Amino acid sequence: MFWKSLSRFAILSLVLALLAPPALTAPRAGTYDYIIVGGGTAGSIIASRLSEDSTVSVLLIESGDSHEDIQDVVIPYNSARTFQTRLNWNFTTVPQPFLGNRTTIYRPGHVLGGSSTINGMTLNRGPASDWERIAAYTGDASFGWDNMLHYIKKNEGFINPPNTLEFNNSYDDNVHGFNADRIGNSLITDDSWISEPILAAASELGINRVRDVNGGMPVGISWQQFTIKNGVRSSAANEYLNRETLASRPNLTVLLNTLVLRLLAARNNPLRFDTIEYRDAMGGTFTQRASREVILSAGVMNTPIILMRSGLGPRAHLEANNITTILDIPAVGKNLQDRCGASIVWQVNATDTDDVIDRDSESTVYNRWLEQWNRNHTGRLTQLGYRQMIFGRVPMNASIFSTMQDPSSGLTCPHYELFPANKWTDPYSPLPAKGNFVSMNIFVSATNVLGRVSLDPLNALSGGPVIDPKYLSSEWDRLVMREAIRTSVQFFNATPWRRWGATPVFDTSVLDDDAELDKWIRSIAFGGVHGVGTARMGSATSPPGQDVLTPDFKVKGVSGLRVVDNSVIPFIINGHTMGATSPSFVPTPLQCAHNPFYLFTSTYGELCEVQRRRSEPPPHLELLIALHRCDVWDQLTNLRTPVDDLRAYNSDLAGRIVEVSKRLQTFGLTENKPGIIDAPFSEKVSAEDEARTHLALAHQWEELLSSARAIPGFELDPRCCPIDMI
Repeated sequence: MFWKSLSRFAILSLVLALLAPPALTAPRAGTYDYIIVGGGTAGSIIASRLSEDSTVSVLLIESGDSHEDIQDVVIPYNSARTFQTRLNWNFTTVPQPFLGNRTTIYRPGHVLGGSSTINGMTLNRGPASDWERIAAYTGDASFGWDNMLHYIKKNEGFINPPNTLEFNNSYDDNVHGFNADRIGNSLITDDSWISEPILAAASELGINRVRDVNGGMPVGISWQQFTIKNGVRSSAANEYLNRETLASRPNLTVLLNTLVLRLLAARNNPLRFDTIEYRDAMGGTFTQRASREVILSAGVMNTPIILMRSGLGPRAHLEANNITTILDIPAVGKNLQDRCGASIVWQVNATDTDDVIDRDSESTVYNRWLEQWNRNHTGRLTQLGYRQMIFGRVPMNASIFSTMQDPSSGLTCPHYELFPANKWTDPYSPLPAKGNFVSMNIFVSATNVLGRVSLDPLNALSGGPVIDPKYLSSEWDRLVMREAIRTSVQFFNATPWRRWGATPVFDTSVLDDDAELDKWIRSIAFGGVHGVGTARMGSATSPPGQDVLTPDFKVKGVSGLRVVDNSVIPFIINGHTMGATSPSFVPTPLQCAHNPFYLFTSTYGELCEVQRRRSEPPPHLELLIALHRCDVWDQLTNLRTPVDDLRAYNSDLAGRIVEVSKRLQTFGLTENKPGIIDAPFSEKVSAEDEARTHLALAHQWEELLSSARAIPGFELDPRCCPIDMI
């Protein structure tokens, strides 16, 4: 999973687009080292990381606009106001038979930062078993939960709630990172009335209390966590591509409002893709070349479309759309997995629901909270209408298990998700002019439905994707939705809700008959939230008919091209995909891929600094020894992934590197000897012997690195990298 050809660079992309008028964001003459197609959650992070190396040129192309200075983006409560605006792609699915032949809207972000800029900010990594299943499927243990958690924490800025005494059982420090310059993660810790009946009802129904929803075992009820930092949305764009960062990256070019149409092969190699063809905001069509790699991060719907337009996809489908097949990859566009949802509502006698904010007739309430938010980023608008979430499973004795295997990744993996909201959330019915409401938002998690994304036969070369998620087309998904709805009704029928007069605003008689319940579900269900799989990653040896990518995110059968976004995830994460790709702080495959690589190469840069200083004459032996005592050696030996990659090419060389690094680690952990100049002669001799041994090991290390760099794909950059980057 080590990104061999990307070496020490890391990712970023917005620079001139935010700081200058559009004319200044035109691509420069010549080639770029890396071109990133799509400035979403993954693309923003990749561009930021890669451009940290000032000698590496990066071009990031985003079809949407800037995320800056849009109030509904930065105010957490206003996230729903971005739906069906220019900030969304607003794709429409084909009619769905099990949704009453209705179409549904699919709303991935169409703005810098992608969906991390406009989503509901819920951060959920999914169960540990999901990650173990991905590791098993790809044959790459680096995707396993323990390894993933290590790198997830390095890219997280968790914020402890201020009232820690009250919330001390609602999160676990051990599964979080506290890095202030990374995507934030926090709990909503206000004193809302709704938390008490929610927690009490869960207790009455015997729902297990989960300490931390992101601890790897989410089944039960827990406090939600959100990508909110200091009262403001924390997205991939504003953490990795903020104005300050962009101003310091002359090697990064960001093109906004620019649509990539397809990828083109190199002139002398039809199986190497090094050029993009794009259309700018004025309608002109241009090309741009990458000398190292093109990284496709266009999202679960657009990535397979770009691949197919480029001649990489199912031969029959390409030929039907008059596209020359360069490589037949049947899996492109297939294996789409998404979560189907529904929202049902109860009226309550509480007066402090968020409905008062949402009603246009009561905009004075909203304006009062807006004034407070503008003043100091506090108050009601720093929150959303939900605080807890429930992950549940179909009972183990359900009759369906006698004829069908459980499609989830294990007993700690949820089948459905529920989160109660302090407001009306039914997307198909307007908020009534009067009254106060609570809702239950429901999602099928462990789906076994596989949909498809294909080219538009009327406009294959520049039209949008044809999306068929096949929502609720399996008996399993329909059973899970029924189970989740019935559990929701039991939840609001619990004793704690009687005080609040919880009354359903729907006909509960449909619950008595599966056929009637299915009929009602077809009228209220929706989709378009957490799609994955349309450029699925598999093992290094699986055929392209089964998978599209190798575990290092390379497109099978071609060179110069990687894919890094939700489309690569082989199985839907039974949480929220930003917690898996986000760079979003991205505990997604994106971060899985570049973080081990980034840490390894940063470590290597520090070793180069030690080598450089070694060539300077030290004042005495004590300094000479101290210069080589660096805990970087210890970090290196803990990085399994690069060594595993190298071992696949040359096991003997990898073994020698491990051996030398361990011996160097011993020197790095040895305590300095004070006053060596005035020490007895025997101690001076001992210190000199130690220094000579260390120098010999350092020379061996240089030789081993030279041997490793001679292997294609392991060309490490010998420049220095500060220790605080590790």
